[in-house]
Amino acid sequence: MGEAQDGAAAVEAVVRHRPHVVLMDLRMPGVDGLTATERIARLPEAPAVVVLTTFDADQHVLRALRAGASGSW
Repeated sequence: MGEAQDGAAAVEAVVRHRPHVVLMDLRMPGVDGLTATERIARLPEAPAVVVLTTFDADQHVLRALRAGASGSW
């Protein structure tokens, strides 16, 4: 289990800890959650990424799914 304060640190934590699942917030300082999700999805043996957000717009959910988040629409 690990924790990161921004998207860049989240990607580094995934590489270091090799989790099976990542819980990702879309709003983060620096590298945002969408960009971090895209980077994680491109990793070999990428973990499932579950995204959470307080955004109330379908576009954010669709962008997260397109970035590689697990789920369906």
